[in-house]
Amino acid sequence: MQFKTDNTIYASDYGNTKTMAEAVGRGVDSIEKASSTLVEAERVSIEEVTSSDALVVGTPVHMCSCDWRVKKCIDTICSRLWMKDALVGKVSGVFASGGGYGGGAGGAELAMLSIINLSSTLKPLFFRIFCPKSPI
Repeated sequence: MQFKTDNTIYASDYGNTKTMAEAVGRGVDSIEKASSTLVEAERVSIEEVTSSDALVVGTPVHMCSCDWRVKKCIDTICSRLWMKDALVGKVSGVFASGGGYGGGAGGAELAMLSIINLSSTLKPLFFRIFCPKSPI
C-alpha cells in the first residue's frame, strides 16, 4: 500500500518530539510522490485527519503515558472518526520521546496504538521511511 499524503500529529514540550516529527516528515517527503504535513495536536482538525492517506502520531512521555494534548486529540477527534469507521484502511504509525530512568515510551506508544490501530493499517514506520520498496 503506497500513500501520497501524511499528516504527522505531535505534541512537544522541549522540542524533542517536534524534532522527531520533522524527521518523519523528511522521510515521508523522500518517498516519490509523497508529502507530509506536521500538525500540532492541539490544532488538528477532523479534516486534517480524514484528508490524508497516512496518519502518524507522536508524543512526549509523561508518567509512562502520552501527552494530554495527544490524548485529547485521540479522545475528541480520532475516537469520533473511529466510531464512524472513517479511519479504515489508513496507514498509521506512532512514536514517542522520553528520557530518564525507564523512559516509558513503550507504554505511551501502546496507549496511542490502542485507538489508532483498531481501524487503520499499521505499518512499521522504519520500513515506510527508509525502505520504501519493502513489501511491508
